[in-house]
Order: sequence, then C-alpha cells, then structure tokens
Amino acid sequence: MGSPSRISVPKPVRNLSVKDQTNSSITLGWTEPDGTASQHYLYRIQWEGTGTPGNKSTDNTSVLVDGLQPGSWYQFAVWVELNGTRSSQETCNVSTVPNVVTSLRIQNRTNSSLTLSWTAPVGPDHPSYTYWVSWVIEGTMVINTQDTRVSNTSDTRITLEQLEAGSLYTFTVQAERNGVSSDIRTLTEATDQTQAGSRQTQYCGDGGRR
Repeated sequence: MGSPSRISVPKPVRNLSVKDQTNSSITLGWTEPDGTASQHYLYRIQWEGTGTPGNKSTDNTSVLVDGLQPGSWYQFAVWVELNGTRSSQETCNVSTVPNVVTSLRIQNRTNSSLTLSWTAPVGPDHPSYTYWVSWVIEGTMVINTQDTRVSNTSDTRITLEQLEAGSLYTFTVQAERNGVSSDIRTLTEATDQTQAGSRQTQYCGDGGRR
C-alpha cells in the first residue's frame, strides 16, 4: 500500500490592511497567499473588541464587518483554509470612526472672545476624546492651533480670545479617539461690536473742548 498523501499547510494572506472605516464598520483587504494563485481559498475572519466577538468567511480578498461601536478598537485575525487545513493568522488592530459632537453652540460672547461648548459624541464612554477646534474670520485663511485641543470632560468647552470685534467667524469642532477623527461640526457666529463706552470722545475744530 502506498503511503498517505501529505496535506500541505496553506501560506498566510499577505498585505492585510484597512480599506475603509466608518463609525460602525471596518473594511479589510488582503492579497492571496504567495505562489498559489490557482488555488480556491476560503478566508476566515475573526474579530473582538467592544461588544460581542464575531466571525465571517469569504472567498474574496476583502470583507466588510459592520454593526461595530463608534470610536472603538477592534482586533481582526484573517487566515486561509484549504482542504480542511488552516494557515497561520495575520492580525490587524483598527478603530472605528467616532461619532460627531452634538449641540455645538456659543455660551458666552464679548467683543474680543467667544466661548464654544458642545456635547460629547454618542458612543462608549472610554477612552476619552480629544477635540480639535479651528476657526476662520470671513475672507481669511483658516487658523489651526494645537493649543485649542482639550480633553473630554463633562464641561466640553473652549474660550477663543483675541478675536476682532464685530467680526463673523466660522468654527469647526472634531472629536478624535484612537488616532481617528470624526466628521466636523460647523458653527458661524460673530463677536460683539466694540462697546460704546470704549470709544474716545472726538472734538471738531479749534473751538472744541479740551
């Protein structure tokens, strides 16, 4: 009798990467194992993180995993199955996109400052968010400043000072978590006009009072 045929272990997938990410889904892509393009593979995908772990299978070299939590880390593992034998795993850690901030509004206004406030994005409470705020006065370039970055607290607000009196500004706020930024929220508001009491009295001609 001849010896039983030896079952070879398939090689792992190559170039596992993130193709797209939203606040509720991750799309992964990869290249089929090296040197055996004629084989018909079944790819297994498994993930864990916030919420219930899950798994999928596909014969394509990409997969969409949805139903995930916003602004949350997930670990994905992908391997090949061929004739009942599985390859080693390739893994990828990736975060979904945070939801946007809500209730962006002006809390306080003077002729040289505006205080913005907002509500944290809907989603898991941890880890905390970082908020990026930018603003532009009408007709000028956007000003991006790293010192407008603040931590996520119950008092989510920032005061922007040294603004021009009676000027219209457009503000944008983004939430960042796990190195991934949300879509922006935008608000357009104006500072107060220069206060009448701060103006100097002007006199006309030589006969004016001194």
